[in-house]
Amino acid sequence: MRVSRFSFLLATLSGVVVALSIHVPAAAQLPPVADSITNEKPLPEFQILSAVYGSPVGGTDLTPRFERAAKGGLLVVFVEPVLIDDRKQGELVLRVKIGNIKKDLRYTHRKYVFLDSRPAAKYPPKGLTVLDAFYGTGVWGEDKMIDVKKELQQHIHKDQISVPVQDLVRGLPDPARGQSKVVIVRYALDGLVQTAMFEEHLQVAIRQTSQGAAKAMAAKFPGDGHEPGEEWNQNSLSLTFCWCPPGRFRMGSKTSEPDRANKFSLAQEDQVNVILTHGFWMSRYETTQAAWEHIMHTTLDEQRVKALSAESGGIDPDIPMTCVNYDEAVDFCETLTTLERDAGRLPKDWAYRLPTEAQWEYACRAGTTTATAFGDSLSSDQANFNGEKPYNKAKPGPKLFTERKVGSYKPNAWGIYDMHGNVDEWCQDMLSKTLTAGPDPLNQKGKSTYISRGGSCYEGGKSCRSASRGYGEHDYRSPGLGFRLSLVRLPKK
Repeated sequence: MRVSRFSFLLATLSGVVVALSIHVPAAAQLPPVADSITNEKPLPEFQILSAVYGSPVGGTDLTPRFERAAKGGLLVVFVEPVLIDDRKQGELVLRVKIGNIKKDLRYTHRKYVFLDSRPAAKYPPKGLTVLDAFYGTGVWGEDKMIDVKKELQQHIHKDQISVPVQDLVRGLPDPARGQSKVVIVRYALDGLVQTAMFEEHLQVAIRQTSQGAAKAMAAKFPGDGHEPGEEWNQNSLSLTFCWCPPGRFRMGSKTSEPDRANKFSLAQEDQVNVILTHGFWMSRYETTQAAWEHIMHTTLDEQRVKALSAESGGIDPDIPMTCVNYDEAVDFCETLTTLERDAGRLPKDWAYRLPTEAQWEYACRAGTTTATAFGDSLSSDQANFNGEKPYNKAKPGPKLFTERKVGSYKPNAWGIYDMHGNVDEWCQDMLSKTLTAGPDPLNQKGKSTYISRGGSCYEGGKSCRSASRGYGEHDYRSPGLGFRLSLVRLPKK
């Protein structure tokens, strides 16, 4: 697991101004409201084990340079060929150690690294404070990147900054003449610490994007919900969760259900009685590319390389992340849990998890007993799957063969979207031939094969039924395979 109270920050240049920030978990956490916010205790130190820039088959060792640059507890890097005075674009592979944890971080061309283990700076709970600001390229601490914090602070007006980069640096020496430069800013806005990167031909634009967003982040976690479908979204990713109350249901498919798994299947569907003794929160949407990049700092293209696939849907922040294996999905859940606990937004007795197979089907059904949440048939006008193979005499529909933005189709009765189709979703359970019955079932007996549910845009309607079961090895990645989060109360020890 991740060591708490340490910050990895990464961003990619977007088409406009603001880039993504990745916190794993956040070094500057969200504290309670006070006259000032500070943490003078030193954060866990990070150690640079190796740093290599170049192609997969060969690269330049930058370890000594990065070690020198990081001695003060801060490493800031804009990943450009200037790192080795080479015109070829490459990948930076950074191996770090925090305590006993070793982590490989990969940064492709035009991304930035922000590793920080310094004591947190003081800043007020309201308003805008610039914590760090750097202009240039390459590595902070070398001659091609300079400190522009003082200059940027002068442009704060009504807790906003809007200034062209060229105006910001006018009169300052050019740290890297003729080379691509950026401004990397770390700031606190209404108690939330964020990091962003701005191209030199654009403007630095920092402002609160939604009224009261910071207050919502600081609000107390509600614990259990009250009504099915009740919503909660006060987390660092602004993910909306829907409450699924405790209850009983028949898990699996009726013997009369068309196209159910047969007796030779490794994942049969014979019905069993299940009791869920505790309610849980289920993510309204499948985990998107934006959420994944924010936490795991890899892109869809990078996941495709791991999956040895050129397929999968388009690159868009609101399209589900795919080509994710089971281990990576679990890693995402654990990382987000640590981040939210460190920020004071999540009690220690709650955690983000993959849903169990029983939780997934219970949330999918949302009180229904039919083959799908929308009845005993399914067309691709209702969900994203291969419309040439509709389920149970439904009319044929579109065959998109690509993932769509989350929420593009009608939700179920509890307000949860895309439980049928779009992407197949990992569950906690290991594969078992038959379903597990009883209170709060979770099958953890097996070797390395795990259940997936929901079907995908590449499959026919029968694979998208509420009871349909898929499976894959723990390290299996594929287009059309992703996950969604559940938020659960942990059992008392």
